[in-house]
This record gives sequence, structure tokens and C-alpha cells, in this order.
Amino acid sequence: MTKYSVGDIENILFEAFPLSDALPNDRNGLFVGDRKTIVKKIAVALDQTLPMIETALAFGCNLLVTHHPPFMYAPDSFLNVSSPALSNGAVIYKAAQKGIALLNMHTNLDCAPAARNMMFEPVGLEYTAPLRPYGTGALGQLGRVQNRTKNNPTPLSAEDSGRGTPSYLSLQNGLGPLSANDGCRSPEQSGDRGYLQLGELFARYRRYFGGVAKVWGDPDRPIFTVAACSGGAGEVVNEVVAAGVDCFITGEVRHHEALYLADAGISLIELGHDNSEMPYRYILQNTLVVAGIPYCDIVVLSPSATWWHPVADARE
Repeated sequence: MTKYSVGDIENILFEAFPLSDALPNDRNGLFVGDRKTIVKKIAVALDQTLPMIETALAFGCNLLVTHHPPFMYAPDSFLNVSSPALSNGAVIYKAAQKGIALLNMHTNLDCAPAARNMMFEPVGLEYTAPLRPYGTGALGQLGRVQNRTKNNPTPLSAEDSGRGTPSYLSLQNGLGPLSANDGCRSPEQSGDRGYLQLGELFARYRRYFGGVAKVWGDPDRPIFTVAACSGGAGEVVNEVVAAGVDCFITGEVRHHEALYLADAGISLIELGHDNSEMPYRYILQNTLVVAGIPYCDIVVLSPSATWWHPVADARE
């Protein structure tokens, strides 16, 4: 790929995810690199970490595009060490040393219309309204269980998939269609009942987002309406309670926020901050492909490490 510069890629992403949609005091855009540098290949990941830089370089990439920035607070040192715990500018040092540009789209992507169905479409739920309207999109979404349980996910529209062609977010995560074994009953089994039990909904999310989902609530409780917000969702808890939904699906909340939801009679499914945002990688990929970046020049990276749960895995 010789047509696009680092600055071109940044412009493409800011056109899709305007900086004006980012929350205050956020960090977005180019952190390391020269906007005039010609891009060879692009790596897309959730985080800018030392292992992700090495993996991107191994694939021949000189640009790493992520959702999360390398830091939220300015580093006080930039040292050649094995972990940002020893020098919080270690990622910046490594990227500059190795000649790989770092670019991210954070809360401007969280709030984008392209992310509207990310938490609902893969598990067969229906988007109904924004949770907190913001910019051109929203922080969080409201939705409901559809009138019939779907055995297969519905393709995203071009608008919902980051100005891209329709795509199955669930299949892009390497996961297959829903089945009865995943807590997804067929229309005949469900009787078109229009709700899912909390345990069934949990099974769908665990199947499609992977990792270790946690649930707060009665597994047999009927769920008709939901709210969702990927990543950390502490600042929208008040909106969730005001909406009066049956269940809130998010990446993570603090203990007392979970108590507030429970006191309001709202069940909770916590997917893990990282797992809830993995589909952002494919929204970024789709956006670049639609803009003309060859698909073969974009590498989607998996995290080098993530959570696992020995007790849950032992039962399985």
C-alpha cells in the first residue's frame, strides 16, 4: 500500500468519527509518528501496548490504530523498559524507536452512530433509542428483546457498520450463529414470547463476546427491555435507572454502582471492559476498507493477554 499517508488515515477516521463527538478531556488522534509517512500496512487493536507494537511490527505494519489511547494522563518519563508500570511513557518510547505510528479513536468512537448496534445486533436484540444523546450519536443505547428469537444474527446496515458494507460483527469475532445450546431458543421453543430469561440473555452475551461475563440478578427473570454501554459505564448509571429497563449490559461498573442498579430492580450483565469493546476493531477495519484501504493491508490483532476464570472453566 503506497497511496495513503498516516495523516490520510487519521483524516478518514476523524471523518467517520468526528473529534467533536469525543467526551471532554479525552485523547484521540495521532500520538506518535509523522503524518506525511506513507503507510505500509495497518494493525488494528483494542490497546496500544508493548506486545501489540511488537506484533504489529511482526506483520509488517508501520501504523497501529486502536480504540484506547496509550495513556490518559501525560507521562513523566519515556524509558526503554519492559512495562509502563516502570515508566508510563514506555509505549511512546517503543513506538518512536521502532518507527511505528500510534493512532486512536476513543470516546468519539464510543458515541458514534456506527457503534449503535454493537452491543445488540450480535445477540439478536433490537435497538430502540439512545441512552444519552451526544454529538452525532450517543453514549449508550436502549433496546428490547425482539418479538421472535433469531437463530442467526442480522447484518448491520451500512450506517451501523461504520459506513461499511453489511457485516456480521458476531461472525467477525470468530463465532458462529446462535443455537439452542447458547441459550437461544428457536421460535418454536420460545413461542414468540417476546422476552428472554436473564440466564438465556447471559448465555448469548457470553457466547458472542467471550471471556468471563458476570451476572447480577435472578437467572429466571424475564427480560423485555435493556440498556447497554460498552467499556466503563459508571457515568450513565443514572440514565439507566431513569430509563427503568429490566437489564443493563456493560463492560464494567464499580461495586456501589451495581448496588444502585440492584436497588432499582435492574439486573446486570458485566462482560469485562475489554471484551465489551473488541468489536470496535472491526468497526475501525470496516471504516478503512470502505474508504479504499485494501483489506489485505489491515491486520486485526487479538490481545496478548486477557482475563480467564479458573472456577468457571473447570465446570465446563
